[in-house]
Amino acid sequence: MIEIQLRVLDPEGKPVPGARVMLDSDTFEMQDIAALTDNAGFVRLGVFPNSITRIACVAEGYKASQKFLEVGENQSEEVEIRLRR
Repeated sequence: MIEIQLRVLDPEGKPVPGARVMLDSDTFEMQDIAALTDNAGFVRLGVFPNSITRIACVAEGYKASQKFLEVGENQSEEVEIRLRR
């Protein structure tokens, strides 16, 4: 697995602490992988290389958001997700 860092921001670019970030993959069967962002809006999670991973994010007071990510074998990623109200 490859570790990715995600940061969840509000529409103004401020961090969203306590946002729930969930992952699933079209290539590999994954158990429900989820984590909460820290006070700076960051969370680190592992993804399978060479697969497409769906990143879904929800937080109180915001609309749910999702993004698709493909990470190569020797690549690390930092992903930003902006939530809408």
